[in-house]
Amino acid sequence: MRSFYLCLPVAMLIVALLTAAGTEAAPPETGGNAPATAPGSGAPGAPQQQKFDYNAMVLAAVRKMPSGGGYSARQPGFNALKGSIAVAPGPVPSLDLRPETAQPSFCSGATYHVFLEVLQQLIAAGRLNLSEAELSALEVRQQPDGTGIWGRWNANGPGTARLFYELGLGKNFSAWKEARAGDFMKIWWTREIGAKEAGHSVIFLGLRAGPPGPDGSDGTMVRFWSSNLKMGYGEKEVEFYKVQRVLFSRLENPAAIRGLSRLPKSDDFLASLLKVSVTEAQVYTVTGVTDPPTVAPRMPPKIDASPDVKSAVKTTGPMPSSTASSTTPAAPKRASAVPAKAKPATRSSASTTTTSGKPPAKPTKALVPE
Repeated sequence: MRSFYLCLPVAMLIVALLTAAGTEAAPPETGGNAPATAPGSGAPGAPQQQKFDYNAMVLAAVRKMPSGGGYSARQPGFNALKGSIAVAPGPVPSLDLRPETAQPSFCSGATYHVFLEVLQQLIAAGRLNLSEAELSALEVRQQPDGTGIWGRWNANGPGTARLFYELGLGKNFSAWKEARAGDFMKIWWTREIGAKEAGHSVIFLGLRAGPPGPDGSDGTMVRFWSSNLKMGYGEKEVEFYKVQRVLFSRLENPAAIRGLSRLPKSDDFLASLLKVSVTEAQVYTVTGVTDPPTVAPRMPPKIDASPDVKSAVKTTGPMPSSTASSTTPAAPKRASAVPAKAKPATRSSASTTTTSGKPPAKPTKALVPE
């Protein structure tokens, strides 16, 4: 009898240990309605989830865009863009995007459609919730440069980058070595920023090595997607030396778009760029860029500093992976003979367009080629 009472505590201890072990070994429940943990969230000391790659979503959105359709940075292109973006009301409000109707198109309208497509995919996946009022604020109306979301995106200078910085949508930088396929990119064909600039809003796809030119220029090619002159939607590449300035914007926190209601109605800096020019240092200040200013490549002789991209090669290769990083291109070789005063090339009226793609009936921006 005594041995029975001695064995009882031992048996109870074994049962308790087995029960505890079974509880620890059981996997956590992962029902379909379980809330997702945001990247970087969790208790202190908890393993952090891998950062989500929004560049891949940008590239996927580019693949969904139509091809061709013609280019117009005037009223026809603007009217087509305005009618292609609407709010779809319902229990879960969403965006009704129809880029196939936004033809002819122009550069900033093309990249804006890609941006909105990423937001819509997040809404459809239940990862982003926006009210009808917030979605309505994303529509294209008659917003002047610097006003609202579209007016900021479409502005001269660092419009997209300024919006990213104001809302915290992601980081801005100018270093080629940091660039990845799927980054939003502003190209300047000249050193001017603002009222006299010649720019292009694109999605960066990468760099491609090419043979040196007969004039001694470097053969590196810059690949990008946008709406391009005399083509419309599609991929193109242009010689690296023709890109005089760049500003990259990487989408990292799309949920920050919910802060749009806290933005001032108009951004005075962007609005002013219709009339004034600014320095690269000023651009970096208002966009949070901390890397050194970009160095313009040496222009070969007899080459217009604001090239007409209609002569660029249309690319037919596969879309790069978002993980593909840019390699720092070699500095273009100097031409053997550079004239002291090069006569600027004349531009034909048939190859001109507005700086940022804004298409007023009577252009208020400098006419430049894209």
